[in-house]
Amino acid sequence: IKESDSKYRYNRVQTLIQEKSIIDTRSVVEILRDQYAENGDTLGMGNPRAINQLIVHHSVVIVPQDVTLYVSTADFQLGRFIGYDLKKTFETRQGQIVDTIQSSPFLTSVAYEKFKDFKKIKQEISAYLLFSTPLDLSKKQIEQFISLNSESYVTYEMLGKYFQKKGDKKQAAEYFTLALTKHVASKEIEAELKTLRQKCRQK
Repeated sequence: IKESDSKYRYNRVQTLIQEKSIIDTRSVVEILRDQYAENGDTLGMGNPRAINQLIVHHSVVIVPQDVTLYVSTADFQLGRFIGYDLKKTFETRQGQIVDTIQSSPFLTSVAYEKFKDFKKIKQEISAYLLFSTPLDLSKKQIEQFISLNSESYVTYEMLGKYFQKKGDKKQAAEYFTLALTKHVASKEIEAELKTLRQKCRQK
């Protein structure tokens, strides 16, 4: 755990719990939606260090004393959480909704639209890296990709690997260096980035 991204998420959860005077269903949902580092720094969107990495299909919050279960809706943990009375649901064999928690404002933000655009370009780069799907990014496209998620190490990691495969080792090394200046997800990934950079610097 000490070498993985799990400890960062655990530490952030502990920090947020300590900051809240009341831990109720809505505050728990806020924690599940959090995208920041332990100290509140930005991680860039989709960072594995974040509690909400923007990859989870669903989340569940259980309130034992009320026999109530809240289930998230799309996208990720950003949509509404729908609360069901479990006792009545089992009695009637139909979902008995007793409460809802509104969607995160992030879901309709400009930042989230940027993240969706970022993911599209990231998938194109991944296809090139894994399957050699033709891809030639222009300078403008590269600048756009960076602007969409500039605080994420993944942005620069992907560009480093892209240029490495293109044979431009100097450019690749520069992007791996930039990736290392961001909040990298784990010690393992940090070591990998340093190894990749070193290979690119070798003559």
